[in-house]
Amino acid sequence: MLHSNLRTPSTTSASTVLVLVALLLAACIPFANAASAYGQQVSDLPLFATTTVHCDEMVTLHRWEGNCCSLNITQGNGCILNVMSGYCKVQGQVWTLDFNSTYDAVSCPASEYSPDMLGMKATGLQGASGGVAFSPATAVLVGLAGAIAMVVG
Repeated sequence: MLHSNLRTPSTTSASTVLVLVALLLAACIPFANAASAYGQQVSDLPLFATTTVHCDEMVTLHRWEGNCCSLNITQGNGCILNVMSGYCKVQGQVWTLDFNSTYDAVSCPASEYSPDMLGMKATGLQGASGGVAFSPATAVLVGLAGAIAMVVG
């Protein structure tokens, strides 16, 4: 009887430790994801986001939209996104953000990646950096307007 009573606390202690470790790990997951989720930001100042992931990989891991998604490789082979006088929306594994900067003292800075390289579709909108902007909402509206024109006309 004494032998079985001695085992119960050690089994309970081991179970308690495992449960505490599981809870600690579960508590850390939201903070790991929150670090890359910049969310929606609107500012009259320039906006930026950085990562240690190389820009080449960032391009493939994300969907890009906007008229100012200035993406450049950092000295440490990471990646920086600058948004000035325009907007950039990014959805993917490392970043999820929707930046809109009304800062107009300087136009959108040059990017090492063209809108075409970012997978943006041309809609005829000219971005501040000279690139063609991509706006899915605009593309849908233009498509609907064309369809209505065909039916009416």
